[in-house]
Amino acid sequence: MASDVPSNNPSIMNTGRLEAFSDGVFAVAITLLILNIQVPSLPPNAGSGRLMQALLASWPSYLSYMLSFVTVGITWINHHQMFKYITHTDHALLFLNLLLLMCITFIPFPTALLAQYIQSDQQQTASLVYGGLFTIMSIAFNGVWWYAVWRKLTDTDAHPPHYRNMALRYLPGPALYLVATLFSLVNAWISVVMYFVLAAFYALSNMSFSRFGTGESKQSELLNE
Repeated sequence: MASDVPSNNPSIMNTGRLEAFSDGVFAVAITLLILNIQVPSLPPNAGSGRLMQALLASWPSYLSYMLSFVTVGITWINHHQMFKYITHTDHALLFLNLLLLMCITFIPFPTALLAQYIQSDQQQTASLVYGGLFTIMSIAFNGVWWYAVWRKLTDTDAHPPHYRNMALRYLPGPALYLVATLFSLVNAWISVVMYFVLAAFYALSNMSFSRFGTGESKQSELLNE
C-alpha cells in the first residue's frame, strides 16, 4: 500500500507496534468481562433445585456480559479493518488510540454496574453510565480515523468509495449511542435493547463492507489482467 507520508520524518512510524499493543488490550478487556459472572454461593443444606434457581437468577449478568462481549468484539474487528487503511502513525495518533483503549479497558465496570442494578430502582443510572461510556468510545474511535485521514496517514491508493463507506459507518456512531443512552431517562430497558441493535448494526455493516472491499479488489485484479 502506498502513502504520501514522508518516509524521512522521524515522527512518522508504521502501525505494527500500535496494532499489536491494541490487540493485547482488546484481548485483556474482553477476557475480564467473564469475571463479572460469579459462581452462586449456596449453604450446604440447600435443596437440589436451589443451584438451578440461583443460576437462572443471574440472567442480568449473562445479558450484560453478552452485550459487552459482542460490542468489544465488533469494535476490535472494526479497529482491525480501520488499520488496513491507516498505514502510518504519529505521536498524536498514538495518544488518540490510547484514549480509545482507555475506554475499552473501562468496559468491565459499567458491565458489572448494569448487571447488578438493571432490575433495581437504580437501573436508569446504570444504563446512563453504560451508554455514556460507549458514546465516548465511539467519539474516540472516530477521532482515530478522521485524524489519520486529515494527517494523510492512510493508504493513498485505496479506492475513494472505501473512505465514503468508512464515513457512513463511523460518523453516526456517537449520535446513535447518545440517543440510545438518553432513552435511559425514559426507560432503561429501551436503551439496553438499542445497545443490542447498535451492536447488530455494526456487525452487519462490517460484513457488508468486507464483501464490498473483496468485490472491489477482485474487480481491480480483473481490470489489471
